[in-house]
Amino acid sequence: ALEFSHGQLSATQSLLASTSRQDERLRISRDLHDVMGHHLTGLSLQLEVATHSQGEKAQQHVQQAQLITKLLLSDIRQVVSDLRDMESIDLAQSLEALAAHSYRVKVSIELSERLAITDARIAEALFRATQEIITNCIRHSNAETLLIRLENKEASILLIANDDGNLNTLPKAGNGLMGMSERISALGGSLQLSIENGLQLRIELPAGAP
Repeated sequence: ALEFSHGQLSATQSLLASTSRQDERLRISRDLHDVMGHHLTGLSLQLEVATHSQGEKAQQHVQQAQLITKLLLSDIRQVVSDLRDMESIDLAQSLEALAAHSYRVKVSIELSERLAITDARIAEALFRATQEIITNCIRHSNAETLLIRLENKEASILLIANDDGNLNTLPKAGNGLMGMSERISALGGSLQLSIENGLQLRIELPAGAP
């Protein structure tokens, strides 16, 4: 139990580090756009006015400066675009850490090759759901194996968890399951439970939460 708790803590720290980096990149992109972009736009406008009030030679230098300014603006816009087009949050590493420290039940994590999650709220919801699924399987199920799959489905992300237990009735919704359902619902997603071929839990979330 201590090893399992330690594994959950390590996985949580991994996810927090990833989402913190995402937040920092967003902050930098806003600063670049709001501060540098504003000043360089003003400089470009001032130089454009100056071209109508100076001699031919000076005007050539002004036009060259204006060209450089526009190039700088283009570069800044590209940097901002690159920062906003962030790499996916490394959810896989966090989920693998959870699976690696699950005792008694063998947990397998399968992620679609094209799975891409850039919204920190979606990543956290999926992580917490996986955490709850594994915990419930260990504590309450007679299953030996648990398979958790994540994949993209058009404009949504799908999580399907299946164990090989033999429950005859759906489990009662405790605080953990209710909290998971509320978190998923708040992000515009859905959660379904069934006991066909073992317990199956299906979560669908929009790729970008509202």
